[in-house]
Parts: sequence; structure tokens; C-alpha cells
Amino acid sequence: MSQLKRHLILLALGACCASQQAAVADPYFDYGVQLLKKKDYVGARKYFETRLKFAPKDEKALYYRALTHHYAGERPTAKDQYQFIIDNFPDTEMATLAAQNLEKIKAAEDATKTEEEKQADKEREAQKKETEKSAEEKMIEQAKNEYQERIAPLVKRKTKF
Repeated sequence: MSQLKRHLILLALGACCASQQAAVADPYFDYGVQLLKKKDYVGARKYFETRLKFAPKDEKALYYRALTHHYAGERPTAKDQYQFIIDNFPDTEMATLAAQNLEKIKAAEDATKTEEEKQADKEREAQKKETEKSAEEKMIEQAKNEYQERIAPLVKRKTKF
């Protein structure tokens, strides 16, 4: 069977499945999974994206597309797509899996930070605390000044009587 005929058959099957979304097995999705297992991430992604043209709210196809980016090392895109699933399909199995993978990516990013980056993070955190402390000290100073200007004279007047 020629590749063109195969694609036309897949397209026709996909059109039939479009109205039923995830209720019926989809050849695009199934073939994408096969390619994903073979570590052909770019090829698999194309099939998941084709599935999403017919069923844009198929959270399973969205999740597997995010996996292709994740496994291909495209972390920023994978993170964005995982977050999209979490935000738009909460309380689903795919959202739970997306959240787990998002945590894995963040942990991997933290583990790969250089000592200089870790030190810079510590310095930023210390600066933030210092700024917060400085703001708190300013508020205390303002309260003392207000006390001196308004309340202290009243207290002195009462003690003179």
C-alpha cells in the first residue's frame, strides 16, 4: 500500500473518530504511541498533532505530545504544555501525570545548576530578605516618629497636672 493511500485511510478514519473524540481508538494516536516507544519523538509528535486537529480537547493526545517534547530535551516547551494540561484538565489522570513530569523537569533543572547559579540564587534570596527587613525597619521608624510627634506631647501634658 502506498504511503499516500495509507495517509488517506488514516485521514478518513481520523475524520470518523473526530466526532467521537477519545471514545474510539484513533490510528493517529496509536501510531504516535508506537513511534514514541521507538524514540522517534519528532515523528510521534506529528501524529499526536494530527490527532489534536480532529480532537483539540483530547487531553491524552496533549499529554503525549508534551512527552515528545520532554523526551526530546525540549524542556521549556514540555513545561508549558504540561502546565496547559494541568490548568485546563484538572482532576484528570493526565493532569496528575503532567504535574509529576513537571516536577521531574524542575528537579532536573535544579540539579544541573552550577555552583555559581546556586550562589546567585542564595544572594538574591538574601537581598530579598534584607529588603523586607529594611522595609520593616522603616515602618518601625515611622511609627516611632509618629509617636514622638503626636502621642508623646499628649502624655507630657497629662503628667504636668
